[in-house]
Amino acid sequence: MASIDGLREQATTDVEGLANAVATAMDDCQRSLVESATPEQFNRFVDEFFGPMVIQDGTIVQKQLPPSEDGGSMQSNIAGGGFEPPTSRL
Repeated sequence: MASIDGLREQATTDVEGLANAVATAMDDCQRSLVESATPEQFNRFVDEFFGPMVIQDGTIVQKQLPPSEDGGSMQSNIAGGGFEPPTSRL
């Protein structure tokens, strides 16, 4: 009986942890949206919270990315950001 009570307590704790994580993520999302004052900041917001998007048949949908085989770093393509002159790496 003690093991069933332990499982019940763990399930409740995990649900509460999940609810707290979702609430924190939503707060972060809302704060980031409010702070998005420029097109570049808004594009970063969309990329961070929703991922890459494409227009398909007149509808905006998430871009399907190929699965990563090596677990490398994710590269972000954000309009208006990261532009450097070609001589910057000389």
